[in-house]
Amino acid sequence: MTRALKILLIDDSEDDAILIERAIRRDGEACELYRVANAMELNSAIADQEWDVILCDYMMPEFSIEEALEALSQYNQDIPFIIVSGAIPDELAVELMRKGVHDYVTKNNLSRLLPAIKREIYEADQRSRRRLAEKQLSESEERYRRTFDSIPDNAYLWQLLDDGNIILASVNQTVRNTTRNAIEDFLGMNVLDIFPNVPWIPDTIRKVMNSNQPIRFEREFSQHPGSKRWSIWNFTKPADNLVLTISTDVTEVRDALNALKLSERELRSAKDRAILYLDLLGHDIRNQLQAILGGTEIAQELITDGNLLRIMKGVSDAATKCERIISKVKLTESLMAYPLLETDLSETLSKAVMKFSRVYPSAKMSQKIVLKKAMVLADIFLEEIWLNLMENSVEHNPHDKIQIWVELDETENSFQVTIADDGKGIPDMVKEGLFDVNRRFGGVSLHQTKEIVDKYGGTISVHDRVPDTPNQGAKFVIQFPKLVK
Repeated sequence: MTRALKILLIDDSEDDAILIERAIRRDGEACELYRVANAMELNSAIADQEWDVILCDYMMPEFSIEEALEALSQYNQDIPFIIVSGAIPDELAVELMRKGVHDYVTKNNLSRLLPAIKREIYEADQRSRRRLAEKQLSESEERYRRTFDSIPDNAYLWQLLDDGNIILASVNQTVRNTTRNAIEDFLGMNVLDIFPNVPWIPDTIRKVMNSNQPIRFEREFSQHPGSKRWSIWNFTKPADNLVLTISTDVTEVRDALNALKLSERELRSAKDRAILYLDLLGHDIRNQLQAILGGTEIAQELITDGNLLRIMKGVSDAATKCERIISKVKLTESLMAYPLLETDLSETLSKAVMKFSRVYPSAKMSQKIVLKKAMVLADIFLEEIWLNLMENSVEHNPHDKIQIWVELDETENSFQVTIADDGKGIPDMVKEGLFDVNRRFGGVSLHQTKEIVDKYGGTISVHDRVPDTPNQGAKFVIQFPKLVK
């Protein structure tokens, strides 16, 4: 122990206090001993200070040990309580232990006192740690339940038993709200008793159990006669014997999409954009949110501490990525509302490079922007083009040290910006459909970039940074018509 022990002694004898303190110091332990002899002094000492241990004489005519224990119980503190007294019967010692005494040392054997004090302080610390762990576990279980219940879709937690049967372990509040019978009647039931004649549910659960890989698909589903609905099913494995199933009803979405197909020609462009972003959101954001809701919160309750750190890192990264994707989509909603104005392409590109360098300081930027003025018709979204392409270079680059080249040049009728990187490159078959809204090889950022470039009357294309060598990195070339006054 690095500091002096703070000892509270309940004893009516000053001489005994001196002997006890001397015995502790003789064994090499520094201590601060404070003596009290009645209930008022004890209450004052407990209220004013924190104590490592309480020592108490048993034979005191005016203040009994039972009164001392009763006074201490009012403070709800787990302080080691050791009797230091003359000999007392074993039966009495056992009875005092039941009432809260932790140990007993006789005054004629004070050599046992310091070891007993250290042992009881250690035991009190262990009890405190257990209480804290139990409290944290309880709070963690409550967080899991709140997270589980906050999932807006139907969520089922299945357990695989040793005999091979799959039973329902838990459901979220959404299922409880839509179930006519008491949900407790279903907990512990076999999956085929809950979903009769639907063998693909237990089959998929077993596939996820065996492969440790999530499965997602969309299919028509009918639990009751005449109630066919379309749902997206997500199966994930949060623990060795558990599978989480989330079912999202998309019947109305499918009906809406089918209705859009019957719309007039003037609605086709809006419909295609809606389908595009619906698919992109379903692919990019949905996967990230499922990782968060379907695995991480539950996994916190079920896996080892070492794995928890890695999972929490994945949660942070996924949440950050979701936030960026949502921001980009929200930004694109107002794309067509802004008028085109005279804009200096050179200035905007330089500012974007500086902003990107602050966010990604590990990326080495090489820029060649020699034109002092490069006027084009654009709007506030011009900077998004450069940030999207540079972020794309970082996200898909497997190297620890990332190199990005930015260049602004001009031809007779246009300005040309080139952004290249040393990443893993883009295969030729992907290049052909990278910006095709029907094939959707690119994510939200690249499709957003294509829409902005189209609005400005420009073009965008993708090439190998090193000709005919796709694995040496990609190069995006963007051209804008020069402003003619």
